[in-house]
Amino acid sequence: MRIIAGNFRGRKIAAPSGFSVRPTFDKVREALFSILMDDIYDATVLDLFAGSGSLGLEALSRGAKMVYFCDKSKESLKFINENIKVCKVSDRSKVFAGDFRTCISRIKEEINVVFLDPPYGEGLTLKAMEIISEEGILSEDGIICCELGKYEELPDDIGRFTLVKEKRYGNTFLKFYKNREG
Repeated sequence: MRIIAGNFRGRKIAAPSGFSVRPTFDKVREALFSILMDDIYDATVLDLFAGSGSLGLEALSRGAKMVYFCDKSKESLKFINENIKVCKVSDRSKVFAGDFRTCISRIKEEINVVFLDPPYGEGLTLKAMEIISEEGILSEDGIICCELGKYEELPDDIGRFTLVKEKRYGNTFLKFYKNREG
């Protein structure tokens, strides 16, 4: 797997083998970052269920000022830390080990962009969004990007968030949420 664009373009990053991690396909990652082009530069990002950290590293490559990487898998955490070293961004990265609820509660600043790409079919996206809403960590103009499988559904309104855009790429769906006005 490689970083698609930005300062680390073409840099190889490692990912766990097997089915424990499902990296976002290059085509989907490229589309995702095209949509978020104006939101990434100088942003504080949360890569929840980070896996290899590819989304957070792509954000750093494109100018994000800080990325919080969160995962509970020891194997994933090993790869995330290795990839951060390869990209030389440890000064702009913070890695949290543990359940997504614990990770969210440890963040003490506003987040501009949240990447939610949990294992498909376990209802974790909805649960994570509800907790993010309760904790109030998304900045006023922040955005949450959810990657979902073919058979997963999310309501248009979740907590304080509302759906603003959705795209389909094969069997992968991207849904984008922002704070509801008022």
